[in-house]
Amino acid sequence: MHQALLVPEVLLEIFAYLSIISYTQTTSTQKLLAALARTCKIFHEPAMYLLWTEIHGLEPLLGCVTRLHPLIYHSGTWWDDSDEPWTKGVEPLSAHEAHQFLRHSSRIRTLNIKSEHPHLLSVIPAEACVFPRLKSLSLSTTYLNLFLPHMLHRCHLLSVDEGLQSFVTRCIALEHLCIYTPHDVHGTANELISDRIHWCTRVVTLSCPILD
Repeated sequence: MHQALLVPEVLLEIFAYLSIISYTQTTSTQKLLAALARTCKIFHEPAMYLLWTEIHGLEPLLGCVTRLHPLIYHSGTWWDDSDEPWTKGVEPLSAHEAHQFLRHSSRIRTLNIKSEHPHLLSVIPAEACVFPRLKSLSLSTTYLNLFLPHMLHRCHLLSVDEGLQSFVTRCIALEHLCIYTPHDVHGTANELISDRIHWCTRVVTLSCPILD
């Protein structure tokens, strides 16, 4: 093995080109990175870093739970938001399963959540900050107390409720904030947004339809 491949930064640059290669081949970037992670110890960490850096939905993390894996990857099929909810009747995670769920949480930098599975995560204490290195987040406020790290830079909220208070006390580094609200929202929600946002003193860009 060439000595240059022993440098993690070099491997990251090389592995980053896999997204370009996957456009011209049938194999996905995720499959290529997963194969590299299994190749040797030197390749493992750089490949896993890129494999988990951007996650869409909680299913990839929930799929690490042994009990839930066959439900999520049913017959090799990926469950998405358009399918019948696979979580119907599923028991919440146990303390041991919560550790399986959080196995790769420290690697995630970008997280987008559209599905609603809050009951599955009831074992995780509020304000646990389970994604300590998260930089970009898109979600409803259902999960705000779990998923807000102190160094979050970018956040896109799909709904608004009392959880918005979390921005004041936790997101001290927040720079970019987008809040989607229906055109007919008014009253308490409008006042709540106005009251909380002005405390986000480091915000550079703000997008919220109901605010002037």
